[in-house]
Amino acid sequence: MRRALGRTNLRSAPESVAEARCWLAGLLGRDHRAFRDIELMTSELVTNAIKYADSAGVFLIVDEVDENRIRVEVVDGGHPVNKPHFGDGTSDFAEGGRGLHIVRMLAADSGTGGDACGRTVWFEVTF
Repeated sequence: MRRALGRTNLRSAPESVAEARCWLAGLLGRDHRAFRDIELMTSELVTNAIKYADSAGVFLIVDEVDENRIRVEVVDGGHPVNKPHFGDGTSDFAEGGRGLHIVRMLAADSGTGGDACGRTVWFEVTF
C-alpha cells in the first residue's frame, strides 16, 4: 500500500535543485540504501522541470510504495511544446540530453503523465 513520505514546493529557479537534494536528505537520510540514486534522479527531474516547463514552481512528491520501493514524482506546469523523452542517451559530444536516460537506467520503473497544462515525471527505486 502506497504511503506518503513527504511533499514540498520548489520555485522554478536553478537553486531549487540543491534545495530538493537537501530536502530529500532530511526526509530519507543520507544513509538510506538508495539515497544516492534517488538524489541523482530527483536532481535530473527537477532540473528538467525548471528548464523546460512553463511554470513558476515544481512540486516534489515522495511515496513509499512498499517496504523496498520508493516513488518520486516531479510535477510541473507542463509546456505546450516541450515533452519529456526517455531516450537512449545522446551523442558523446552533446552538452545535455542524458538526464532522462540516466533515470531510465537507474530506476526500477519510470514514466510521465499529464499534458500541456501540467505534467508529472516519476521514477521508482527498489532496494
